[in-house]
Amino acid sequence: MTPLLKAGLTLVLCLAVTGCSLAPDYKRPEQDIPKEWRSVDLGPSPLNTDWWTRFNDPVLNALVEEALKNNQDLAESLAKIDSAAAKLGVGTSQLAPSVSGAGAATSQSNSTKIANYNNVADRSYVNYQGQLSASWELDFWGKYRNNYTMLSDVLLNTVVSHEALRLSVASQTAQSYFALLALDMQLATAKRTLRTREDAFGIYTSRYRQGDITELDWQRARAEVETARSQVHSSTVAVDSAEASLAVLLGRSPRDIMSAVMPRGGDISKLPAPPV
Repeated sequence: MTPLLKAGLTLVLCLAVTGCSLAPDYKRPEQDIPKEWRSVDLGPSPLNTDWWTRFNDPVLNALVEEALKNNQDLAESLAKIDSAAAKLGVGTSQLAPSVSGAGAATSQSNSTKIANYNNVADRSYVNYQGQLSASWELDFWGKYRNNYTMLSDVLLNTVVSHEALRLSVASQTAQSYFALLALDMQLATAKRTLRTREDAFGIYTSRYRQGDITELDWQRARAEVETARSQVHSSTVAVDSAEASLAVLLGRSPRDIMSAVMPRGGDISKLPAPPV
């Protein structure tokens, strides 16, 4: 057998060995779940990840974008994606040969005062050197390929976790915004009730002074006014608390949380129904 043939067979054997992996193949475990859960019809249209825009409320859209921009958990999640991508890049580089190179140049000049000086030949000269090398570690047992697969899965999981967190932040912001609009409606109802009770109390007061009703009836009307006034106070506190909670989700400063007024869009009763 010629040396060239031996070298070729050795190379083929090395490649065959490096193609082997001792890691066990993953098999999805069988689960006893209903048939309806195995195949879910998502419909002809793709999933709308920016679902809050379907409410056609510019204020809601702006609030969600502000929350996504300022949320520190999302910023940390993006940093984790960059870290996972960098680690995957390192793992990918381990599968390819490593190439390195170096170069140098030296320049030397001779003194004009040396013996037998030749102005043309002995004045100066430049020496150039270069070196190029390549190395490749054979992945006999699939160490680097398994590491690459693991890092790919980590990157995919990090991206999916980021998208889930993004939807969670948007959902919390939208829910807080809708809760604020609902509390605004409750506060408006409480104020209308208070005005009605105060008008009725004025009538009861006039009738009491004329002797048409008893003091018990007058005191009952007065208690209804105070109850309505208490409800207005409770609703006002609830609105302030909802505004502060929403401002925290938006990542605003303490000054804005205490003094800034949260913008409102359309009335909650006029918002379109969410899709199924």
